[in-house]
Parts: sequence; C-alpha cells; structure tokens
Amino acid sequence: MAGVNKPFVGQLDRRITLFESEKVQNAIGEEKQVDTVVCIPWAKVDEVSGGEETDGKILHKTQRNFIIRFRADVNTKSNQLKVDFEGTRYNVTHVKQIGRREFLELQCVIYE
Repeated sequence: MAGVNKPFVGQLDRRITLFESEKVQNAIGEEKQVDTVVCIPWAKVDEVSGGEETDGKILHKTQRNFIIRFRADVNTKSNQLKVDFEGTRYNVTHVKQIGRREFLELQCVIYE
C-alpha cells in the first residue's frame, strides 16, 4: 500500500485494552451497559491531533491512532469498540487494514 508504513514488531510497545459495550439484563429485566474486554494487545501509539471545538461549550478533542497485529474479531467489530490507554477511554471511529491481514490501525477520538 502506498503511503502506509508497516510498523516493526518492536514498535508495538504499549499495552492497550479493547472493550465492547453490551446491554445486559439483570434479574428484574432492567438493561444496563456493560463493557467486556475483547483483548489486551500490544500497540504502536501515534498522536494525530488535538484541539478545542466549540459546540455550545468548549470541548477538548484528542485523536490517536493505535496499530495492533491483525485480529479478525477486532476487524469485524470495528467502530463498536473502545480503547483504554493509560486510563483514558477512546472511541474507535474507523479500523483500517495495513497489509494483507498483518496489522490494523484503530483511528480513535475522545472529547473531554
């Protein structure tokens, strides 16, 4: 692929946790959002951008990309996932495949 650099395995040096939100019913039938761990892979972290947006109030927006080894389950769930990195939860907005089933780039954003 032109323009996309495949990472070296040694660059996957940060531990992240991937979560999937599910609705679970308790004994009396109430639904509750529960985050379940999908996997805890090693990742390469790229800081994409940060800034402030005004939409009625000032929000701080941070974008990061996480590159992990290819996993079919992560590829199919794509933007239903959340990434926990150093105590901060990012929403996955897009999953891009790098190479032929070699790596996945998780494009994430958080508003604070």
